[in-house]
Amino acid sequence: MIADTMPLLHYFESGNIFSGSYKNKRYKVFPDGENMLCKVWIGDYCLEITPPEQISENTFPVTQEGRQAMIDWLEAFSG
Repeated sequence: MIADTMPLLHYFESGNIFSGSYKNKRYKVFPDGENMLCKVWIGDYCLEITPPEQISENTFPVTQEGRQAMIDWLEAFSG
């Protein structure tokens, strides 16, 4: 599950980008201080070569609740 590999909040508070995958779901998190932009897509390719129309994104606050909402959103995403 995604929750098992997602870094703790401090990782994002420090401004670190995180990418991961679960089965054929790929995702990447870009924190900017107050928010985390999360992009998710289905497929075998990295974000940079995946067609934009196949990528979904959402923004979450850099809080414990925001981290959990992001995990829930990623786990529910089915493409």
